[in-house]
Amino acid sequence: MKYWHAEWQKLMLAAIDDAMGRGFDGVYLDIVDGFETFEQDGQNFIDDRVNPATKQSYRRDMVDWVKVIAARARVKNPAAIVVPQNGSQLLAHADFLKAISAIGIEDIFTNGNKLQPKSHTNEVLGHLKKMAEAKKPALLIEYPTNAERQALSQKLAKENGVIWLVTDRQLTTLGASGR
Repeated sequence: MKYWHAEWQKLMLAAIDDAMGRGFDGVYLDIVDGFETFEQDGQNFIDDRVNPATKQSYRRDMVDWVKVIAARARVKNPAAIVVPQNGSQLLAHADFLKAISAIGIEDIFTNGNKLQPKSHTNEVLGHLKKMAEAKKPALLIEYPTNAERQALSQKLAKENGVIWLVTDRQLTTLGASGR
């Protein structure tokens, strides 16, 4: 989705208004890392690739969009919680960090039962340091199915100070969670 398009944003903001009008305490925003789709160039990614439509980076467009959502939710409830999922690269933007209440991150340590490359894990954990400095929670969701990888995910999450949930990718169970 071209999340910077005004028509689409109008539809989404109506959904935010509806949710907040029904008394929800905030919003959980999935696919905030959607900007990566537009940064992809074949097998490679171009960080901060410029969006020809807006003349700023796709990342900046997403930061601005999340800020609009946060402001809209907080019109109805000034204490509204705003939690983006993934897109930890956006934590480099101080205004993004300020606008959000927490961040949800998937698959830091595992991808199913496979270990993530150390480069991926280290990159995401590096971004999450901004959350720790701001004293805001990082919420990890991991999806391994075997007991060994589940235990490893829990151990590494605890060691790195993130709140964790280990469950199935379809979210058909509550799974296990902790700090």
